Amino acid sequence: MKQMIAYSFLFFSFCLIHYNSYSAMQPKKKLAATLQAVQSMPAIKKPKPIDIATQKLEKEDLIPVLQAMKRPRTIDFATQKPKKEDLIPVLQAMKRPRPESLVIKNPPKRQKITVEILKDNQIKKPHPYQCTECPKSFAKESNLTRHMMIHTEDKPYQCTQCEKTFARNDNFVRHMRTHTGEKPFQCKECGKSFAELGTLNAHRRTHTEEKPFQCKECLTSFTESGSLGKHMRIHTGEKPHQCQECKKSFTQSGSLTQHMRTHTGEKPFQCQECKKSFTTSGHLTSHMRIHTGEKPFQCQECRKSFTTSGYLTSHMRIHTGEKPFQCDICAKSFTQRGHLKVHRDTHNDEKRFPCNLCDEKFTTNYNRSKHMERKHS
Repeated sequence: MKQMIAYSFLFFSFCLIHYNSYSAMQPKKKLAATLQAVQSMPAIKKPKPIDIATQKLEKEDLIPVLQAMKRPRTIDFATQKPKKEDLIPVLQAMKRPRPESLVIKNPPKRQKITVEILKDNQIKKPHPYQCTECPKSFAKESNLTRHMMIHTEDKPYQCTQCEKTFARNDNFVRHMRTHTGEKPFQCKECGKSFAELGTLNAHRRTHTEEKPFQCKECLTSFTESGSLGKHMRIHTGEKPHQCQECKKSFTQSGSLTQHMRTHTGEKPFQCQECKKSFTTSGHLTSHMRIHTGEKPFQCQECRKSFTTSGYLTSHMRIHTGEKPFQCDICAKSFTQRGHLKVHRDTHNDEKRFPCNLCDEKFTTNYNRSKHMERKHS
């Protein structure tokens, strides 16, 4: 019996010692697990400094800003997407105030306000000198005085060479260059000189191939605004310049001036080489190329060169097959206006070209030339 009690006491002691050692190990295991969990957690990022004026804000950049703001409700920005009303205070703080010079206080109602902003953010004031005839206004009284000559038709500047009068001094100076031959504006690309700066600017576009002025009707482009204005009269049919002798009208004043020389017989442009005279400066320029041998207009298809742009345009129709001149009687088309004019004579019974050596007459000059070769050569 005593032996059984002793064995039981020994067993109980062994169990108690084992239980105490097990209980002592549990806090150490819990602490180790906690430390391992903490080490496995991601490191907390510190908010980086942001220059709001130059840098675009991202979502993670807004979280520290919005968390620092006092809000009526709490938001977990790590898990919840910010709403529009959460970003309003931040966006309002980023708005820059407009310059006071650009703010118009209390503008009048039902009135169109036109404000021109200059480079220094200043508002341009209206011109003080207003024309009484048209809506134009000017900054200087001298500019208004010069403008009023358009309405009064006063032309105080008179050319001593041809007695032509002008309303403005600058127009008078440009006109005088037609008599003196002065050409102070030179192209740096080809060395060609011009009497007017505007003509030089238009010429420069021939090198750059720039044609900024386009017709809205046919989409044809031009290097000058004046050329576009003259071209528009083709669509409108306007011919404001009329000859007082024969009542023929023209779209351009230059065309009327050239036409008037057919009545007066004036040929003011003379060749210095052969003393031949011409009605226009363009005809003289083209004629001078006979003496110099210059052919500046070259065909891009066959490399053939010509003395005038008109000859090149007519030649190009050989490659394109274009025949823009059509007879209104038989609908036959031609590449050149002169060929159409000769063809029109075939429909007339009138024989306006007599032979100088015999009594025969012909409807066209071409037929008379052929007759002279066959009969009298």
